[in-house]
Amino acid sequence: MAVSADELNGYRRDRYFARSWALLTLEKGWWKPVLIMALFGLIPVVGILALVGYALETARVTAWGINAGPKQKDLKFGTYIVTGFKAVVIALAFGLAYSIATGILSFIPVINLILIPVFIVAAFVYPLCINVIQVRASVYGRISAGFAFKNIFEMIKHDMGGLFRIFGMGIVLGIATSLIMGIIGGSAAISMIVNIGTQALTIARTQNVTDQSQVGLIMLALLARGVIQMGPIFLIIGYIGNVVGLIVMLLMQNAIALWMRQFNVPAWGQSNDPLPPFINDPRDGAAATYAAPAPVAPTAPATAAPAVAPVAVPVAAPAPAPVATPAPATPAAPAAPVAAPAPVVPATPVAAPAEPVAAPGAPAAPVAPAAPAAPAAPVAPDQLRILRDLQLSKVEHI
Repeated sequence: MAVSADELNGYRRDRYFARSWALLTLEKGWWKPVLIMALFGLIPVVGILALVGYALETARVTAWGINAGPKQKDLKFGTYIVTGFKAVVIALAFGLAYSIATGILSFIPVINLILIPVFIVAAFVYPLCINVIQVRASVYGRISAGFAFKNIFEMIKHDMGGLFRIFGMGIVLGIATSLIMGIIGGSAAISMIVNIGTQALTIARTQNVTDQSQVGLIMLALLARGVIQMGPIFLIIGYIGNVVGLIVMLLMQNAIALWMRQFNVPAWGQSNDPLPPFINDPRDGAAATYAAPAPVAPTAPATAAPAVAPVAVPVAAPAPAPVATPAPATPAAPAAPVAAPAPVVPATPVAAPAEPVAAPGAPAAPVAPAAPAAPAAPVAPDQLRILRDLQLSKVEHI
């Protein structure tokens, strides 16, 4: 079924294969970079890393909410190799941890029997989880982002159903790819083996060779010659395998990127920061939009406030009565009387009495009456006495 432009925008919870294919074929000539990258993929090791990195870089653009096909111009092979190398490191790290865990548990017979179903499920889910981790790491461009276990677990737990849809798509693509490459590669290999066996038997009969070791050497020599002769054919088969494999990787990684859009990738902070509010399928309507902030409320209190605000409105109706009682908190206005330490203004009266004190201090001026010490002039009576004595002495003398 055709995919509309609206279905490619934002997040939708279904049709991952159809939308991923629509993005892959969105631009004319989308197959050209696929052919070029598949040719580069023939280089041992480095070429495979470049193919993986190219698919992840395309998925990174999709995860950001940009609708675009695979990049056709200015192909940055160095960037693709680095991205592919990071993805391989992540896969090896988790693969090693998984192998160690299963190896240890396998030595405990009881636990081993109990966990057999778990191991079977993990064997199917593990590759898909690795793809999610690799796409997340490519978004950040750092290997460490692939080990933010809390956020990765939260993402997988939030929409496990969507991942299983992609997983089902991967199984179908894997079966189809295996059939195609099995037919092409198998037919070439079988024809070469049959040809080598026929030639070996012919040589053995004509040369009367009966020793099996000699027959084995003849077949080994014919095999080496056959590989050299069939080299170009195997190279073409390998190239076809790269083309088909790259298309499958682009479809799978783009599908995971479309699934990852619900986690609002443009709003992501550091790799260990809490995830932002999730985005809902627009077809879910207002109910889903309202439900979205709820799970994110713990991680983004700022967004949770608007979610609680509408709930607070209905609660505000009954609450007014008890809230009215806290109005007596206005009696806290008596704290104003405490402010009435303005009565401390009587401190000004205290300052006033200080003035009367200063006034009586003025009576200290009466101490100036110490000047009446001048009344030492009363000493004058002594002079009068002396005069009187003189006068008496004069009278007596007379």
